Amino acid sequence: MTTEKKVAALLMDENAIAQKPSAEGCRDLPAAPWAGSVWAMSQYEPSPWEPIADHVERYLSTNGEDGFLWEGAETIVLTTTGAKSGKLRRTPLIRVTDGERYFCVASMGGAPNNPQWFHNMVANPAVTVQDRADVHQLTARVATPDEKAKYWSIATAAWPAYDAYQASTERDIPLVICEKA
Repeated sequence: MTTEKKVAALLMDENAIAQKPSAEGCRDLPAAPWAGSVWAMSQYEPSPWEPIADHVERYLSTNGEDGFLWEGAETIVLTTTGAKSGKLRRTPLIRVTDGERYFCVASMGGAPNNPQWFHNMVANPAVTVQDRADVHQLTARVATPDEKAKYWSIATAAWPAYDAYQASTERDIPLVICEKA
């Protein structure tokens, strides 16, 4: 059954809205499509790096029961829209929040370049953050230097290695603030 037919069938079946689709069904639907009654068609392209694609699929198919904890830290799944492709891209990231907003650290382990999801966010600031079963439609923006100074300690409390990543690269690692519009 094609994606279009799957979505059409689900939209026509009121009872299906409360049901969570299979992990396979999540490949071509927006993040947590079962969270609302209006479903939008979008094309999801899994990460070409298999460990990332597997983590995302496990997280989404279990609402974070499998995949919330990674290397001792809590994670979220960030959904962005590709800057060039327009396709949905999903990335597991360390969960950094102050209870009002989420922060995404574009560290890429201290690599010399920003991660692709950062470029996607700059081009298309409407993002989705899935925190276990909670799905948040948010707007992303790069923190100002003052905001980064204010919130950086929240990030390093969640993942202390962020300080080492910043020390290992010449670029200023962006802190992205994701909040309600």
